[in-house]
Amino acid sequence: MIGSVEVRRHALATALFALTLYANSLGNGFVLDDMFLIVRNPWLEDLSWIPSLLSSDYWAPTAEVGLYRPFTSLTYALNHAMGGLDPLVY
Repeated sequence: MIGSVEVRRHALATALFALTLYANSLGNGFVLDDMFLIVRNPWLEDLSWIPSLLSSDYWAPTAEVGLYRPFTSLTYALNHAMGGLDPLVY
């Protein structure tokens, strides 16, 4: 039982440490490639585009560079559905 409490305490300390490290970035906006991958990507505006996101290049519809990241693209679409273009959601 004591080991379980200690594990939880370490997990909480690690989570608080990570939150402290990244807290100053939470209010920032989109930068660099976010403009093409998120802000200007029409495929994220409607979840009906998910099949295209899962079967196309990571940079589509902007470009084709041979990079395939279906899970990342899917999370962008779901984030957009939940919070629109609020960077905090991403």
